[in-house]
Amino acid sequence: MAQSLKLNFGEAKVPAHPQWFEGEVLQQALVPADSGRELEVLAVWFVNHGRTRPHIHSVDQLLVVVEGLCIVATQTERKVIGVGEQALIPKGEWHWHGAATGETLCHLSIKRPGPTDWDQPLLNFMSKLGVTFPQTEIGSDPIVVRDFAQAVEGMGYQFLLTYDHVLGANPDRPGGWSGPYTYKHSFHEIFVLYGYLAGLTQRIELVTGILILPQRQTVLVAKQAAEIDVLSRGRLRLGIGIGWNAVEYEALGMNFHDRGRRAEEQVALLRRLWTEELVTFEGRWHRVTDAGLNPPPVQRPIPILMGGYAEPVLKRVARLADGWIALGNPVNNKPQIERLRQYTREAGRSVDSVRIIGGLSLRQTTPDGWRPTLAAWEDAGAHEVTVNTMGAGFKTPDEHIEAIRRVKNL
Repeated sequence: MAQSLKLNFGEAKVPAHPQWFEGEVLQQALVPADSGRELEVLAVWFVNHGRTRPHIHSVDQLLVVVEGLCIVATQTERKVIGVGEQALIPKGEWHWHGAATGETLCHLSIKRPGPTDWDQPLLNFMSKLGVTFPQTEIGSDPIVVRDFAQAVEGMGYQFLLTYDHVLGANPDRPGGWSGPYTYKHSFHEIFVLYGYLAGLTQRIELVTGILILPQRQTVLVAKQAAEIDVLSRGRLRLGIGIGWNAVEYEALGMNFHDRGRRAEEQVALLRRLWTEELVTFEGRWHRVTDAGLNPPPVQRPIPILMGGYAEPVLKRVARLADGWIALGNPVNNKPQIERLRQYTREAGRSVDSVRIIGGLSLRQTTPDGWRPTLAAWEDAGAHEVTVNTMGAGFKTPDEHIEAIRRVKNL
């Protein structure tokens, strides 16, 4: 349980930069309970929404967020820390970004005194837990959708991952058809859903897992994703894939057969639209002439994750993506993770630049296997794991919530 802890401010100061800082030094902050030890506060920062700046740490520091949300990042790592939470920030250069609930955000930069006996562990960048939104079982009541998302956030999960489908096919159609989902499976439209949840949550990240990118218009996706990022104050990660359902492509007027190559061009255009005020782009499938998005996203660019298991997909992830959504079995995926790392090095990138999201399926795993599965994902090299309750026999939203609560309390 977080509580007010006495802090020794010493010579801590608020940097006097008019664009980034304002306010007065606070006298206490929410941090996990300690045994009464005073902590040395190195700096108190009030960061206006939408600003970023580099900051070089000469020592490891403990960050405590007092209000709003704080995002810190290097070229290869990214941490999201919510109000009342803390994270260990290793020494080096980090870029800080504030996404406040009010006019400003305050975070405290605190020198860590050494090993502690805190009853709540530090947020660990290598052990991020999320929840898969139960698209096919949550139902259509907006209050239930709201309550589920807020329950996930309230338990301390760091992200919500959501599947995407626009249409379901009839298996009895002429010529036949087979697939894991049909027209009888319910799927909330992913951008509308996240626009709704952006205003109902405060710190949980919103991850599309995955958006079937080539069946959608690229510029419209860029606009929709940017808007979600604005409304959520920088909490979107765009997971994309090329999909498997030709019926959807046909209905949306897109070519199913060139989707892999087209996705690569789409990614290039998305990143330019998110980072440049005006874009001129001439590609094989896209043309943009001296135009741009407004408002731009908070994150410039929005992180792009990719899903899929084929070798061309792994090579595409290694060259282009900020992460890979693996989800399946950790033992089966370990060889693919090793190949992904090889492809990433061959592409001239650090293996740490590609985050790996694994999955814990409660349909495929008994409660006795939950902890071993999480450990197996860690052993395989995953940075994050999402808990999926779909197909596990839960009949009500409350049963889904209780299941993820049990996982969180492991």
